[in-house]
Amino acid sequence: STRIITQLQNNYLNTVVLNSGNNDNIIAGMPILGFKGLLGFVDRVNNKTSVGILLSDINSRVPVSISASDFQGIMIGQNHNSPIIEFAKNKELIKVGDKVSTSGKGGIFPPYIIIGEISEVKKNSIKVSLLEDLTQLTHVRLIKFN
Repeated sequence: STRIITQLQNNYLNTVVLNSGNNDNIIAGMPILGFKGLLGFVDRVNNKTSVGILLSDINSRVPVSISASDFQGIMIGQNHNSPIIEFAKNKELIKVGDKVSTSGKGGIFPPYIIIGEISEVKKNSIKVSLLEDLTQLTHVRLIKFN
């Protein structure tokens, strides 16, 4: 568990600075979790602090599973609280309210960490509503995953 020192948000960034770093055995790639689900991942690590990229950041790409049927896709940040899902197979079967979680594909995140739910499905776009509201958080959890 660590404290959020600051959040950096603008048209190009959506990151947090955390009060833990190399001295606390933090390594790049570690998932960052809130109380309800996944927030992002550690990108850069210094001795006493680290920088995390949030799921809403335009540089964020997360392999996801959608609904109980395990439809696969890639969730891409849009620099606001509604990332989109690209490259999803069976798009026509995905519906509003379906749960979105990490798929475990690619080895970055463990599978089945809840992220949010589908909030909008259009012909060319699938939006995700994230579970966590970062503006309400002061502390997060970092997990080791190989």
